Amino acid sequence: MNIVGIEKNLEPDEIVKCIQNQNEFFKQESEIHVQVIKKMKDRYLEIIQWDKQTHSDILEKGYLYIGFSPCSVYKHINLKRCYDCTGFYRIAKDCKKRRSVLNVEKRNMVLNVLQLKEVVQTVKK
Repeated sequence: MNIVGIEKNLEPDEIVKCIQNQNEFFKQESEIHVQVIKKMKDRYLEIIQWDKQTHSDILEKGYLYIGFSPCSVYKHINLKRCYDCTGFYRIAKDCKKRRSVLNVEKRNMVLNVLQLKEVVQTVKK
């Protein structure tokens, strides 16, 4: 589940305490696993996992209190996508499809820029 709109960066155990203490409908016996904490523009996004019943109860409610503001909750869908072939359910390092010419050209261009930077740094020394 995605939780969006957290005002400040909290440690995973602080997030769990806030959820348990600030939300009346939350069942204390539910086990909570904070998986990801991402900084957005001015707020934080958390990806949290818990049991099925708690998940559906929170989605039905539509928000959780964490800190001083209600935070929106959304169902999280983890979808892998390959950057080489743009296929789904795999990542580029595991892709068995042929890499597109465009991606190979981009990689070569990046390598050329990196090599050029190394040459400039050695000349400066």
